[in-house]
Amino acid sequence: MNRVLLVTALSGLLAVLAIFGTSAQNAGGGPFFYNVAMQVKPGQLQAFEEARGRWVAHHQEHGYPWRENVAITAENNIVRISTRLDNGWDDVAARREWVQNTPRANSGMAATVDFLGSEIGQGLPELSYIPENPRFTGPEEVGFVRELRILPHPGAGAAVRQFLADLRDAQAEADSDQPRFVGRTLIGRDTFGFGVLTPARDIGDSYAAREALQPIISSLSGLQGNIRRFRVIHWIPRPDLSYVPED
Repeated sequence: MNRVLLVTALSGLLAVLAIFGTSAQNAGGGPFFYNVAMQVKPGQLQAFEEARGRWVAHHQEHGYPWRENVAITAENNIVRISTRLDNGWDDVAARREWVQNTPRANSGMAATVDFLGSEIGQGLPELSYIPENPRFTGPEEVGFVRELRILPHPGAGAAVRQFLADLRDAQAEADSDQPRFVGRTLIGRDTFGFGVLTPARDIGDSYAAREALQPIISSLSGLQGNIRRFRVIHWIPRPDLSYVPED
């Protein structure tokens, strides 16, 4: 599968993480994503999955026009539901209007989770890296995603952005076969922060991919002294819980 087809396919699977677009050549930025995070209550994962199925049926019944993707953290069952908004702020407003004018879903999902918050993010395909010969032949091979959230010090965003651009160029020069997706948070807990996603087959494959990238990362400078904090999140994509609108 070539790089254009792969990034298009992976965007459907990984858009739940809300930080990348569909073309590494689009310097204008990628689509927006509205993300909702929730903690599944102890012992309620199966009940949540069943309620999510009823939620999807409600969307289908009422013609919800935006794609929703779901992922769950590997360690503690935090769910992220991400709505892809290709038309940016116009879609943010249109989605809000749809919610206000549509009967509420009686799915029972609220009883199975604790709401953690929401955010709006945007993909940064100009900082992402899609290899000419990626090591994945299709999105069905991706079963694990490592997300690195980077929070720069005030005024250091440009330096972090330059580091991510340098990393993109260094991966290309080294002919790395590991895709890497970058985005930013526009509104939410990590406003002005960046996110870096590295897809893998499983957790072991993820660690192997990080080890392979380490010499490239170590050759660069620009992060030291510019990061206020960072955190790592491990996601398991759940396409079985996602929603794809009818054409």
